[in-house]
Amino acid sequence: MTPEVLLFDLDDTLMIEEASAEAAFNEVSKYAYEKYGVNPGKFHESIRKNARKLWHELPAHPFCQKIGISSWEGLWANFTGDHEMLQLLASYKDYYQFESWNNSLLEFNIDNKDFAVKLSEMFRQERRKRHITFPETHRVLEDLSSEYQLGLITNGAPDLQWEKINGGRLNKYFNHIIISGEVNIGKPDKQIFEIALNKFGTGKERAIMIGDSIDTDIAGARASGIKSVWLKRNNNTQYEYTTEPDYIIKNLKELVLLFK
Repeated sequence: MTPEVLLFDLDDTLMIEEASAEAAFNEVSKYAYEKYGVNPGKFHESIRKNARKLWHELPAHPFCQKIGISSWEGLWANFTGDHEMLQLLASYKDYYQFESWNNSLLEFNIDNKDFAVKLSEMFRQERRKRHITFPETHRVLEDLSSEYQLGLITNGAPDLQWEKINGGRLNKYFNHIIISGEVNIGKPDKQIFEIALNKFGTGKERAIMIGDSIDTDIAGARASGIKSVWLKRNNNTQYEYTTEPDYIIKNLKELVLLFK
């Protein structure tokens, strides 16, 4: 393999995303238990459910699906940016973040709007404490950036993704960073991969995509004619898939061996 450009996904490839969100939800649920005695596990399930339901009802939901913003990310995003759909999301932010928590409290017969505001603020704070990279991330990127050009292609709201990138101290490794919310296209749409290739001035045969998601990273790379490496960590449950990656690894450290 003689690639020129290595393209990386961000969430759950370089940074711990799902587990970070889970930890923040757990902290808030424990606080609700301390104040009102609600079952923290059931409250956690309730807020996930209510946030998802309300998220799907927002007029900007099709845009969120297109660029890959999840309902739990909506609970701590600010949605800054010039795009009209980001501005629409920003106009619904306070309503969405408050009502998600308030609706969950009402399910437990707790009618306390001030407490709903408190939980919403607490979740945003708890999630922002956790911009955690995987243990091997920095070492691998340091090694690979000395020999290859590195790019980052990530789905999500620009303010959130930049906060994660900067919080994880990842910016310095990448020649170019493409965020779906900034270009109005998300993985697996092949256009976002074409944007990346154009920025590097290279052809698809000289690039490789590395990511944890079969549906977005691997499928998008395949549609674009780019080789792919599926990062199949031990906790990755995507065992059945229709898009075949070119390579499979279980840890980022294997990339160094693969490309050297």
